[in-house]
Amino acid sequence: MPPPPDLLEPEAPVDLTNCDREPIHVIGHVQPHGALLVLEEPALRVSQASANAAALLGVGDAVETLLGQPFAEFVGPQQASAVAAAARAAAAEGRAYVPVRITVDVPGGAARLFDAVPHQNDAGLVLELEPAERPRHSAMLTVHGFSATVRRTMAAIAGGTSVRGVAGVVADEVRRLTGFDRVWVYRFHEDWHGEIIAESRADLVPESWLGLHYPASDIPAQARALFERHWLRLIADVQAEPAPLVPTLSPATGAPLELSDCVLRGVSPMHVEYLTNMGVRASMSVSLVRDGVLWGLVSCHHYSGARQVPFDVRAACELLGQAFSTQLGLVERAEERDHVVALGEVRRRLLERMARERDVVEGLVADPELLLALTEAEGAAVCLGDAECALVGRTPGAAAAGALAGWLAERGRDVFHSDALGRVFPPAVEYADVASGVLAVALSRVRPYYVLWFRPQVVQTVAWGGDPSKPVEVAADGTRRLSPRGSFAAWEEEVRGRSRPWRAAEVEAARLLRGTVVDALLARADELAALNRELERSNRELDDFAYVASHDLKEPLRGIHNYAAMVAEDYAGQPLDAAGQARLATVMRLTRRLDGLIDALLEHSRVGRLELERRSIPVQEALDDALDRLAAQVAERGVTVRVPRPLPVVWADRERLVEVFLNLVSNAIKYGPPAGGGEAPAIEVGWLESPPPSAPPEVAERGSEAGPVLYVRDAGIGIAPRHHGTIFRLFKRLHPREAYGGGSGAGLTIVQKVVERHGGRIWLESALGAGTTFYFTLGAEGAAGATTAPAVVGASGEGS
Repeated sequence: MPPPPDLLEPEAPVDLTNCDREPIHVIGHVQPHGALLVLEEPALRVSQASANAAALLGVGDAVETLLGQPFAEFVGPQQASAVAAAARAAAAEGRAYVPVRITVDVPGGAARLFDAVPHQNDAGLVLELEPAERPRHSAMLTVHGFSATVRRTMAAIAGGTSVRGVAGVVADEVRRLTGFDRVWVYRFHEDWHGEIIAESRADLVPESWLGLHYPASDIPAQARALFERHWLRLIADVQAEPAPLVPTLSPATGAPLELSDCVLRGVSPMHVEYLTNMGVRASMSVSLVRDGVLWGLVSCHHYSGARQVPFDVRAACELLGQAFSTQLGLVERAEERDHVVALGEVRRRLLERMARERDVVEGLVADPELLLALTEAEGAAVCLGDAECALVGRTPGAAAAGALAGWLAERGRDVFHSDALGRVFPPAVEYADVASGVLAVALSRVRPYYVLWFRPQVVQTVAWGGDPSKPVEVAADGTRRLSPRGSFAAWEEEVRGRSRPWRAAEVEAARLLRGTVVDALLARADELAALNRELERSNRELDDFAYVASHDLKEPLRGIHNYAAMVAEDYAGQPLDAAGQARLATVMRLTRRLDGLIDALLEHSRVGRLELERRSIPVQEALDDALDRLAAQVAERGVTVRVPRPLPVVWADRERLVEVFLNLVSNAIKYGPPAGGGEAPAIEVGWLESPPPSAPPEVAERGSEAGPVLYVRDAGIGIAPRHHGTIFRLFKRLHPREAYGGGSGAGLTIVQKVVERHGGRIWLESALGAGTTFYFTLGAEGAAGATTAPAVVGASGEGS
């Protein structure tokens, strides 16, 4: 809360720009139900007095008769010394004042009893006098009734468990003590506007003001400063004519008398008009101060006439205000503690729910009501990256939540909360109806991983006592005059773009949850590290197996094959009959096949573990390399490989891309139409800018962002649709082992693994007798434009 501004000089005009600096502390007059004297020390001669002082003391009507006279002349030396001692005691003890009861003998009349309130300032000893006779309307007629009320109220304050409950007790008892028509308890908010949180009113007051809000301008900064300095302020009669000080300036200082510490200080004309507009005839305020800062007021209003509250009754009300102030911190902390306990129970249940889930995110959103109850939010999102957001309740959507998480990550805050998000993050203005407030906790310091809780804009209706936007009256000549608001009808202001503020307990609950989730994530990370170590061990064992398969298994195979070959050679034409020769041939064929299967298995294992060396590769370059290695097959079948347009440049591992073309073109040759009898069989290798209709959904959704779609097309025997999902399985063949030149059935499996290692996909279009087209992508990273390439490659592999 900001400190009060510097005050104006007394003679400066008050206008729209400086009303908050009106010099009410040097107003120059006092309320007429009492009198003020300024006494020069040490003689205690009267140097300045209020215009009504002589009449109140019973020594005539002219105040000038008092000036220069010793105060002891009116009250006697003993009482004058008691007043001076009380002033010194107040100064020594740091108190505003120490009251003294004195008697003034009136010539020709009965003695008058006064409550004297002395204090010292630069002008001298300032003495305020109020008649001590109890008014007939006082509700405190007996000492017993007075003490019983105070004891009862103090006990209720001490045993209070809620601020509003204690405030209600204080309002009732202050009204009982003072007899005011209406008493309310008024609490300041952070912007210094006030809210009525408790009210006690007489039957004759039909309209309740409970819950109304009043703008900060109703109690300006300099008035709040005086409320912090003095705990009680009484205005006995709004309509009474004030008593000016005589002389106007202090003889001791040559300046207006400082009245900040005076209980009789006159009332600002602005405040008089304010109370008159409310229909108030008398008022009293008791300050409520917490930790040295003005927290609120007990405000009393009377409508039917003036109301002079005796000094002892005011002292009792001040005592109740101090007791309430003392208890405020305890009660507010007790309320907050209860809230913390309730949120702790919600957090415990949420953690139990999370423990039953394998995935941390799934555990957080498994019970939406618990996640929302943790911070009393209406929506929540668990975001692991820009687009991966699990949502519950009312939220701005996954994309918006992800963008917010990214913005928070840039700020580097572990915990962030705002009740006006659109003011610091402009995109949030668009979804203020669901997320004007956000409370966020980070789950990572290196990635935009966040749990977000949302609150909608209050579109809260705040009932104002009058319109705070209209403090000005415009005269007929067009001049503007600062004026209190003339209308006190409830006015509703819709506060847009702001949510209910996040309480400290809610922010702390989110912070504690963050710690627990981060610990869980770290534990999972440890588990994954252990699994990775286990996988590394398993991979080493697979490598050992591959070594055994390539050496220990293949060695006896070579021996079997060699000995079978020697038998076939040495005993050719010998007694070994045809059946024996056939069996030997079968042994040799099976050993060759087993040798091929082992090679394919080793290659499949190797491809899955190789690190890719990706760079920009002209596809034509990889195709030419593959055709060079297949030159014998191309020539034998008389195949022509067509490239209808220049092939692109892709981001790939060159050797692995060559391997893909080796397998796909080899299959196209193997299963293509036989040569002879017509046009030479043709295989087409090309590319598309965007996926064809047959593309898998994940490729089709990305469109051109998936990168160029390469294809190898033949006009061969084709593949039945029922086999399209199985041909990529390891060692899967659709024909007898020796048909179409044989083979291990691992080629397409290896192709698929290579493509997927590049982040791409492979699929096919085919039908029996209609040829086959294999499409594949390699991911879009580093993709460049097309390069030139031969239009047609013949059997020799050279352009033609």
